[in-house]
Amino acid sequence: NQLGLKNLTIIINSVGGKETRSRFIQALKDFLEPKFNKLSEDSQYRFSKNMLRILDSKDPIDIQELADAPSILNFLTTEERQHFDTVCSLLTQLNIPYKIEPRLVRGLDYYNKTVFEITTSDLGAQNSLGGGGRYDGLIETLGGPNLPSVGFGTGLERVLQTMDRQNVFFPDPNHPLVFFIPLGENARKYCFELTSKLRHKKIFCEIDLSGKKIQNGLQMANHVAAEYAIIIGDEEIANNKAQIKNLKTRESRDTPLESLIKIIPELNK
Repeated sequence: NQLGLKNLTIIINSVGGKETRSRFIQALKDFLEPKFNKLSEDSQYRFSKNMLRILDSKDPIDIQELADAPSILNFLTTEERQHFDTVCSLLTQLNIPYKIEPRLVRGLDYYNKTVFEITTSDLGAQNSLGGGGRYDGLIETLGGPNLPSVGFGTGLERVLQTMDRQNVFFPDPNHPLVFFIPLGENARKYCFELTSKLRHKKIFCEIDLSGKKIQNGLQMANHVAAEYAIIIGDEEIANNKAQIKNLKTRESRDTPLESLIKIIPELNK
């Protein structure tokens, strides 16, 4: 959104957890074993090294042999399925186009649950601009806390090619105009959707997703040098109001929720 690229689609899948992948890999192995001699040379190598990578193959022969392959979505636990449905629901809520692709697995073993790629219709067959996924245990493995995170990689050359074809230029760097501090699940969903709408209007805004106290959110807002903090809790949602705090003057005022989409752009004047 910040670059202004168009014609983008998110390709999304869930690879579940370790137990889910283990059961799926065994099912995929049972399916492909009778077809082994028909697979491409690369896929025959991957059969014993990294079974899931066979699903990434672009070889026409492999694509044909995989046509009736089992889907990992049918192996997800109830919790994993609910999580994936929630992710898809949020994308729909934000009007972000996406396509579910059960063969999308990504190449890194530490991914779990959500994996994704971002594609464009402007680059032909080589249409992937980047991709990534969620990993719950990687940070702890590296000596850090047990903290679920999301990472992704981007093909810079393809992004630049897409920008050139769409006549898009890099935006000027600046600081966020507003920083949303949601307090509660309903407030988080509301701020998440409002942030997306404002970004479509080219309003630079950020959101605190840590779920911590107001003071933590204000510290983050000051850290990123935002001009305003907008505090919305579940109680504010129920009472149809939000608090706008000027981080320079420290002045605060309440405003109806429905007026935020009009008021916030005016703060930039």
